Amino acid sequence: MRMVIILCLFFITNLSAIAQYQQDTIRVVKGFSTFYTRNNQLLTARDLLEITKPNTAAYKEMRIGKSNKNFATILVLTGGFMIGLPLGAALAGGDPNWPLAAIGSGLFVLSLPFSASYNKHATKAVRLYNADIGN
Repeated sequence: MRMVIILCLFFITNLSAIAQYQQDTIRVVKGFSTFYTRNNQLLTARDLLEITKPNTAAYKEMRIGKSNKNFATILVLTGGFMIGLPLGAALAGGDPNWPLAAIGSGLFVLSLPFSASYNKHATKAVRLYNADIGN
């Protein structure tokens, strides 16, 4: 009889734990820049793309956002190099190529709309994904 009571208590506690389980949603944390977290872990664009794969609409939005992020990253890295090269030459006492720095600044500014587009599409993908797992 004692064993039956122990088994019943075991199953009751496990059933209540299963009933309270919720699928993990993705949180959007906005500040100076936008971050995406799940289980208090920071998610990259690649992580978001992989997580949203089962949801077709969210995955489509995230693919668009990821391509925008990739293009923005290329522009920022190229622009940063083009700005840094003349600055390094100026600091070393050489003859800096200021038009190159101006072009680099232009590339940096050009990357801003692509970064904003990534945030817009990623946030929409997260919203679609969270709505789908809520059902």
